[in-house]
Formats: sequence, C-alpha cells, structure tokens
Amino acid sequence: EGLHFLSLTALPDPSEVILGAETVAAIQEILDIAPAVSSLKINLEDGISGLIRSWNGGASPPGDAILQRCMAMRKLQSLVFDFMADDLVALISHSADRSWHLQCARFSGCKQRLRDPDQTLLTLLGKLSPDLQEFSFLIDLELFIRSFAQGIWGFSHQRLGPLPNLWQHREALRRLELNWQAFDDEGMACLVECCPGLEVLLLDRAEYWTDSTVQRIVASLPSLEHFRLRASSMLSDQSLYELQQAPHRLQILEVEPSYAMSTYMMDQLKASMAGPSGDHVPSSFSSF
Repeated sequence: EGLHFLSLTALPDPSEVILGAETVAAIQEILDIAPAVSSLKINLEDGISGLIRSWNGGASPPGDAILQRCMAMRKLQSLVFDFMADDLVALISHSADRSWHLQCARFSGCKQRLRDPDQTLLTLLGKLSPDLQEFSFLIDLELFIRSFAQGIWGFSHQRLGPLPNLWQHREALRRLELNWQAFDDEGMACLVECCPGLEVLLLDRAEYWTDSTVQRIVASLPSLEHFRLRASSMLSDQSLYELQQAPHRLQILEVEPSYAMSTYMMDQLKASMAGPSGDHVPSSFSSF
C-alpha cells in the first residue's frame, strides 16, 4: 500500500502493440496490491508512434477491467493512458458526469481504434471533474495510412464551435493539449472564457481561426507561458503583432507561419522574444 507512483511501459513489435491476457492480468494484480497509487502510467515508450494498439485476450474486452479499476481508484490523481479505444469510451460514457477526480489526465489512441475523436473528447471531459488541471488527448495516425494523412486531416475534421457544457467549471485547468480537434473562433472564445487560468495551450488544428482568436488568447489568458500557433488561411501579420504584446510572459512560443504572414513580422516577433540586451534569441521561440 506504500506504492504511490507506477509506470508500465509497453514495448512494441515492428508494427503494433498488443497487450495480451497475461499482461492485463499482471496489471490487475499490481493494482490490487497497490490501491493507494496516485500516479499511474500505462503508456508507450517515448518517441514511438504510428503503431496499432490493441488489447487481446478474454471473452470481454480486457481493457475494460483495467479502466474500470482506474476509475474506481479514489486516490488516483494522475493518469497517462495510451490505449484509448471505442469500447473503452463506451464504458466511460456510462459513468456519472464529472465523477472522475483526476488532476492530470493524458489520453491517446490510434485512429483505427477511435472512429470519432471529437465525440471521444466530449465523453472524456464530460466525466472528468472540475479538479482537472492538465488534460491531453492525442490521436496517432498509423504508419500504413500516413501517406494519406493530408487527405485525412483535410476531410476528417469537423468544425467545432462553442461547447459550454464541455468547458464550464474548468477554472482549474492549467494545461490543454489536443492534436485532432479543430475549433473555430466562437469555439475558442468559449474555451478561453471558461479556462482563464491556462498556462499551456497546444492545439494542432487552427484552420478555422482568424486573427481575432489570437487577440482573444493574448488578452484573456494572463498566465499563458507556452503557446502553439498553427497555420490558417485566415491568419495574418495581425496575429504576429498581437503575440508581440506578450513576450514578457510567454516562455515558449511555437509558430507555424501562415500564407499571409510576412517574413518581416516573423523577424519582429522573434526579436521581441530576445533577452533584455537583445543579443540573443532563446529557445523559447520556434517556427515550423
């Protein structure tokens, strides 16, 4: 009962990661003898991506038992889980809203196992309590479909508008990282209004943003320290100007230049991120 931090890392075969019945049983045994675990990781080795991930064994989906155990662990505050799939999402959907009291939740899964990542996001956040401080949900494209990634990214991302039921009572949220969901200006306005304490905002889809969203982020998130801005056909130099107004608090800024952004304004932004003497540009600024 003295074990509080537990990390279980899956090592892959060449093209997939399968957690079999023996592995699942071993994980369950560990959780049985360590009910006081406050931090749990069931994840892939760092740097591994593009692999099919699945559970294998037993008459019922073996991942259900693991996730049920995690949801029942009252002392669990931090969870990293890299094997999210549709059957597990269905299991979570039956729990009470805002009943999962995690402070840090990091989920990921492969696209083949998650047919509707947007709905998965709605389900996960709907069940996580207002205690949530860090949230990450990442979709991994399998290697065998990455050659078609441009088409998938272009056609599989619906435009997400305001989702007040999703973001309400998220004042405690400090870190948000998503790589699939594509919010528009109204969707971002809702998010920023409901999550004013964000310190890290890393969203990989910005194709529906205009300059007003960047302006709103800079003006409404006074604690923002790490921000990622991806390209959009509707973003211009005005966004770079807005970012220049906050270099004193942005410690890490990542910018993917949009078509309507000039090299001159990119250089101006880079200069604004320089040290007090202006003689160096720290690693806090990077462009894609």
